[in-house]
Amino acid sequence: MMERNVYGIYEMFAHLTLEQKKGVLRDFQEMVDAEENAPEGSYLEQKWKEIEDSLFDLSLEPYIDDQLEIDVIWHICEEIIKSGRLQEEPWKVREEIIQKITDNEYYDEYGVSDPMMDLIRDLPQDREEKLKTAEIMWNGSGFMKKDGAKLFRELGEEGRYIQYLETHLGDDPVRYMEVIRYYEKSDPDKAEQIAELAREKCRRAYKPGLTDVYAFLVRRAYDTGDIDRLRKLFDSARRRYTVNAESLKKMCPEAAKVAAYAEKTKRKMKRKKEK
Repeated sequence: MMERNVYGIYEMFAHLTLEQKKGVLRDFQEMVDAEENAPEGSYLEQKWKEIEDSLFDLSLEPYIDDQLEIDVIWHICEEIIKSGRLQEEPWKVREEIIQKITDNEYYDEYGVSDPMMDLIRDLPQDREEKLKTAEIMWNGSGFMKKDGAKLFRELGEEGRYIQYLETHLGDDPVRYMEVIRYYEKSDPDKAEQIAELAREKCRRAYKPGLTDVYAFLVRRAYDTGDIDRLRKLFDSARRRYTVNAESLKKMCPEAAKVAAYAEKTKRKMKRKKEK
């Protein structure tokens, strides 16, 4: 690998003009002098430099699978985590690495996302640093923001996790229920809005959880004394294949009785009008 890369540099150098070669040599000498005079980095800085060198080699490969550098990076990450020396490293050094891992989405394109996930979780050493790490990941893209939200939740910052879910609800009733439970006591009106949104967005998604959404709405209607809404909710549940109507009755037995009585009364009144 390295011999082939050096050969490529020699080949490019050979095709430069004399003046270009002199300029490249001056630049190279400045780089060598700077590296020789630079203070020796910390343990983590040196190990991360080894990782970055391997990542650079991987970037030159046409195919990533089964490259030796992947195993090298796995080994270095494991070595760093097991070294017991991370607490000795300045936060600034660890923060810069967290930022790089986040910006490059665990370097997933190089096939090393798993060891990078392990490393980014071990770099922060206390709650404050973990919160800062979650914030960095939150400001990342795609699944980095998702993992940042999960880390906030692990740290007891449920509000930040819910904030993420509210913008990534999709058609999964389970996600809606997490948001509903969060707002159920503090803001029941908002919880009801989320539940109604779930009824709309998850109507064709055959995933578990929509029965729980209906159960929340049923209890809400029962508690507020909205009998007509209660009847309509049970009627809707019976007509939806994504809702288990029998389970709903067992979850809300008293409300089910009231709804059944309301439905029976409505039918009687309808028959009277027809006569």
